[in-house]
Amino acid sequence: MLTMSLSGCIDEQSRDDDGDDASVSPSISQVDTSAEDHEDYLSSATNDNLINFNTTIIQNEQLIWSDLIITIAEDDDGTNEIICTNPGQTQSNDCIITEVFGNGDNYFDLEEVVTISENGVDLCSPSSCSISHVILYRDSIRMSDDQPSSISNVYVE
Repeated sequence: MLTMSLSGCIDEQSRDDDGDDASVSPSISQVDTSAEDHEDYLSSATNDNLINFNTTIIQNEQLIWSDLIITIAEDDDGTNEIICTNPGQTQSNDCIITEVFGNGDNYFDLEEVVTISENGVDLCSPSSCSISHVILYRDSIRMSDDQPSSISNVYVE
């Protein structure tokens, strides 16, 4: 299991641009995630559990489910990303996220564990599965700018 964090932006309101108030320090935002292959075996069914995904660091952020976009992909260059349906959402995508360890609120909290599963489509079968990345975007603007908050590498088998 490999994990890579890509966040680290500075809150412009907290930055000391003119040197007048040295007591105000930058507020650095960071989100780290971790992904691992789900313990279930893959089948040719269309509802396999694929990945367990969780947050390992959340600093100066609130990850609200309605603002998050979580995708699975073959690579981290933004091609062939499949958007997953978040907990509490009604739209239907090819993958779905279910809270496994969490409190059921509207937030993706620190160390909360979710499972990413197939949702009516056979994304991974025993003979082939090319999903290798789980990508977390904080909002649609970051997704359109290809600026993920976090990318986690995973090998699904």
